[in-house]
Amino acid sequence: MEGVTNSASTRYRLATEILLFECDHHYFGLRSEIVVEVLRSVALSVVPQSSEVLLGVANLRGKVLPVLNTRHLLGLPTVRLHPSHHFIVVDAGGLVIALHVDRAVELAQVDSEGGGNVTAIESEVADPPSNIEFITKTDVGLVPVINLRNMVTQNHFAELLSLSSSGTSTGHSMQ
Repeated sequence: MEGVTNSASTRYRLATEILLFECDHHYFGLRSEIVVEVLRSVALSVVPQSSEVLLGVANLRGKVLPVLNTRHLLGLPTVRLHPSHHFIVVDAGGLVIALHVDRAVELAQVDSEGGGNVTAIESEVADPPSNIEFITKTDVGLVPVINLRNMVTQNHFAELLSLSSSGTSTGHSMQ
């Protein structure tokens, strides 16, 4: 039927690449359009009286970079920062933040027709969690692609925005 599209299928075609990452031996994905860069983790400055979602802040080229506890957001056990961990720096609607993950794995092509190394599939769950945008089949198995806007609540965004707008520099710098 020409002119009629399945909104889920359209969503998949818009995301041509996803960044696969790992937390607690589970794989997840993020749309590549929101990924700014991937960095090795560094020590963070703790923000007093912050929510459990905020691990701390780092200095990224003179700017405050809030770092989120991705494991907490995903309902996984929290771990201490380790030098082998990564920060995935993302643009969350004009707010640059970092997600602490065990490791960034690879950038993978999403192909709803099955021709790439990752195939987007329809979720058979009638009402999938709002923080999951879609699920893809990859070499590592089925991978949920995270909807960052739905995963981070408005309260979290308000907290992060106040940190970013303060412009306070931290002692831990990432070049």
